[in-house]
Amino acid sequence: MTRKSNISQITLSLLEPQAPESPGTKVQAPADPDSGWSLVRWREINIPAWRRILQESITEGDRRRENYARWMLREVLKDSEYKEEEACGHK
Repeated sequence: MTRKSNISQITLSLLEPQAPESPGTKVQAPADPDSGWSLVRWREINIPAWRRILQESITEGDRRRENYARWMLREVLKDSEYKEEEACGHK
């Protein structure tokens, strides 16, 4: 088996649904749905871009884009460093 096909098989096996260990066992969701490693990584990657978009929209006076960027940072990306007062250029 080649390295590429070995990686493909490992990836596929990770994606296959797993049966519960015993017939009456339910699969538990994570206690905190915001703590999944892929979601955390996605946030880490996207926060800098949305900070830049916010600054550009303030500079350009684009209130609609600014509001959307603020919402993304606050509600979706949950940026711990985002502060409404500091980021707002015209309040």
